[in-house]
This record gives sequence, C-alpha cells and structure tokens, in this order.
Amino acid sequence: MAEIQDRVQNAGVRVLSNLTWDEGSIPQVAQPFRRDGHDYLMEVDEFSTVGINDGSVDPTRATVGAARIIDVTDLKHPRVVSHLRLEVQQPQARLESADDPGASEVFGGYTGHYCSVPYRASPRLAACTMIGSGLRIFDISDVRRPREVAYFNKPVVGTGSGAFTQPAWDVDRRQVWYADQNSGFYVVQLINGVGRLLRR
Repeated sequence: MAEIQDRVQNAGVRVLSNLTWDEGSIPQVAQPFRRDGHDYLMEVDEFSTVGINDGSVDPTRATVGAARIIDVTDLKHPRVVSHLRLEVQQPQARLESADDPGASEVFGGYTGHYCSVPYRASPRLAACTMIGSGLRIFDISDVRRPREVAYFNKPVVGTGSGAFTQPAWDVDRRQVWYADQNSGFYVVQLINGVGRLLRR
C-alpha cells in the first residue's frame, strides 16, 4: 500500500482473497469492528438491481441491498457470518411492495444504504439507513444472530422516506442521528432498554 500512497508507477498490490454473495447489489461501506478475538466488517449493499440485472424491471428478479457481517479474522478466508435484512427485503416480499413509493426505482424502495457501529471494540448495536424503511437499529451482540431491536421512520406522504445518510452516534446521550432527504434531520433517542446496549 505504501507504493500506492507514494504514487509509484505500476505499484504492486497483492490480492489476499475475494468474497462474493448471491444477494448483493452494490457493495459499498465496510465498518471494521472486533469482538471476542475476531475481526469483523459490517458491510452494506446499497440500492436494488431493478433495471440493472439483464435490464429487467421485474422486482421479484432483482436483488435488494441490505447488510451483512463478515468475519475477516483470516484475511485469506473471509466469510459471511450473518445478514441484517428486513422482511420487506426478502425475495418473497418484493412483489407485494413493488407499487410502494420508490420501490420500482434503483435508487429507492426499501434497500439498504449506510450502516455504522458506535465504536470498534465490541459494539452491541449497529444502525442502518434503509431508504424507504427509515432508520433501523440491530442488536449485534451475537454476530451470528443479529436482530432488529428498534426503528424510526417518518415517511412523507406521496414520496415516502429517503433515509440515505450514514447514522452517527452520540453514545453518552444514547442517541442516533441521521437525515432523511425528504423530511430532514433527526435525533433519535434510544429507549426501552435499547440504549443500555451502548454501554461499553
């Protein structure tokens, strides 16, 4: 990497491994964290492949972006250990939601966009913006079995939600901050015991 940073001509880069998954759309943000001696990435795919894969606009044939946790402890053999997907992101739910605001567009619907963790050392929560589904909070204490524990969504009539920003954390106040392109900036207070999961 030093050669790349120094802008050396024909810099040598060695690929240690490659990992793919069937239900991906456009992989983008990867947030590293560590738990129980293992290194992980919280990765999120954005948007859907409506109109991209073979030009099809059939929502039942498109993949919808969501998040996953990848174990990268062994960099030569990374592996997906779990998925953070909403029910509406599952293949069997796509036809039913196809006429919802923005659902038939590549850049809308209920797809994932950004996820974040509050800190790198043993986080127990992850927050994801899921465009039309707003802000979603997951308990990742068990990285193999993440579960949704909270959400906030304030859709605008006629256009739906547009949760595109990466969630930011105020750990001391037990808050998550994010913005929705259709309705503005929100400070979301974690309640009903969810905020306790922010304690280190």
